[in-house]
Amino acid sequence: MDDLISGCSSISSAKQLKQELISLFSGDGMQLHKWSSDCIELLSNFDVSDGDVSLTIPDETKALEILWRPVQKDTLAF
Repeated sequence: MDDLISGCSSISSAKQLKQELISLFSGDGMQLHKWSSDCIELLSNFDVSDGDVSLTIPDETKALEILWRPVQKDTLAF
């Protein structure tokens, strides 16, 4: 698996999920990268060492062959 799509009901739960995922994957020697979010506060909480992180909310991005458009009412397309 090289992509993960997830969501959270609050910024604090998203930050907690981020830390749990980093810990889980680093235990197996893997590093998560290419982070994206529709929350600028969550994006600004990243370090450069966290991987490829854009500090702007993208118009669209792709994961697991699903197109995500966070600006357009948080829609998914394929």
